[in-house]
Amino acid sequence: MRESNFAFPAQNKACVCITSQLYDRRALDTSSALPLFNSLQHLTYLTSTSPRIREIMTMDGGLERLVRMLHEFCLAPPPAASPAAFYGLLPANFHPPRPPAQLNPPAGQFDKHAASRFSLAFRCVVNIGVRGSEPIRSRVVQAGTLDVVGCILEAWLAGRGFAVGPSTSATGLPRETREARAARRAAAAAAGRGRAEPVSFSYIIFTIFHF
Repeated sequence: MRESNFAFPAQNKACVCITSQLYDRRALDTSSALPLFNSLQHLTYLTSTSPRIREIMTMDGGLERLVRMLHEFCLAPPPAASPAAFYGLLPANFHPPRPPAQLNPPAGQFDKHAASRFSLAFRCVVNIGVRGSEPIRSRVVQAGTLDVVGCILEAWLAGRGFAVGPSTSATGLPRETREARAARRAAAAAAGRGRAEPVSFSYIIFTIFHF
């Protein structure tokens, strides 16, 4: 089992971090938010410029770790952190309660730092999939990235009022039955018979010039 944090007091390092010149798989396993954010920022640059880093991440479990982070945020976005909770000042045995699953939490009710880490991790996965070779793209699909993309699209559609869920129609709404369609057409025809027929503009011009 992997350790959560690796510290090097002799080098004045409290945690291993990824830099623009060094990739270390252990940096993605940290349980602290701040070094993970810094590592993801540098990893975004590495995955966009280095083919070797993209290949290594498909073999050392780094890609699966990123996808797992994306899954955790999609299933249950963490709540907003307390302003009084500073980095490194929480008790060692402190474990925040796991929030309930929610597709689109209201604004202000989720951690913005976690959303930033989600965005950076998703950008890294996109760089690996878009800029990588065909075997690397296959590994991205095998890691479960399509589930994350589907969750993002589902949240986007739900946020704009579209029906989300299993359906037989393309719009997400239940398919209209034959009886309901016939009743709707009959009601529209009955309403149309009660209205006067509209007069076209060409008929008005013809009437004016002939009288």
